[in-house]
Amino acid sequence: MKQGIAHSVGHAAAAAREVARCATLLLMLAAVTLAGPAQAQEHCAYRDDGVGSLRRMLSGPALDSISPTLEQRTHIRAILADASDDAHAYWAQTQELNAQMARLMLAPKVNAVAVEALRQQQLGLHAMASKRRTQHMMDLMATLTPEQRVRLAVLHPDPTCTAATVTLAR
Repeated sequence: MKQGIAHSVGHAAAAAREVARCATLLLMLAAVTLAGPAQAQEHCAYRDDGVGSLRRMLSGPALDSISPTLEQRTHIRAILADASDDAHAYWAQTQELNAQMARLMLAPKVNAVAVEALRQQQLGLHAMASKRRTQHMMDLMATLTPEQRVRLAVLHPDPTCTAATVTLAR
């Protein structure tokens, strides 16, 4: 009989470990699902402060090749610094909202109204960040002359951004 009890206790411990493992996987799945592909992509971008593509496009050889004036360089640096500050703030807010969502999902009873309200808050934050990134890009492009933008487009690695596309868009 003692062996049966020990066997049952062993089963209970294994079952508890399995439940804990499943709960961890569920939490990870909820975080990824709620964050969505755009959020995952944003998170990767913030590894280089969230303005990596802007910085790569308007720094070093690419920037030198369009021969900006000192005033343009100063303005570009200021815009990139502002974009970097925005990216860091967005990242911090996103992390906090994701943590709140995880807490809601792990509650004994999931509150659908609270989850939806938080999801709406996440969407609003993402929309605001997207608007700010677009504004930074427009500010950067407004700093350059049309000729500089065409030269930059030729150098830009995005195949959809070519001199022909820029010329046609004017």
